[in-house]
Amino acid sequence: MSDFARNQLAQLSTRMNGGYPRWQSQNLRKLRLPVLDWLSAEIKEKLIAAFQKQDVNAINDALQQAPLPDTGSGPGSWSWGGEAAPGLGVGL
Repeated sequence: MSDFARNQLAQLSTRMNGGYPRWQSQNLRKLRLPVLDWLSAEIKEKLIAAFQKQDVNAINDALQQAPLPDTGSGPGSWSWGGEAAPGLGVGL
């Protein structure tokens, strides 16, 4: 798992015995993920190459450059109410 996701989960999750984060579904829904349609071709290529090599450091570097959606509740925020998120193909 990339530091990008791990750090977010560490901030959102409670800790179980032994210090491991408890990854509950409500915390997974709060992860801020880049919208694939917003990524440049260069970042997409870096992510694909890093994934194929299983290079977590390269994934972390590529994600540092990725724009993230606003998670607020006002205008311009992103909330799809469990429906498929545009550009992601998964429900949130």
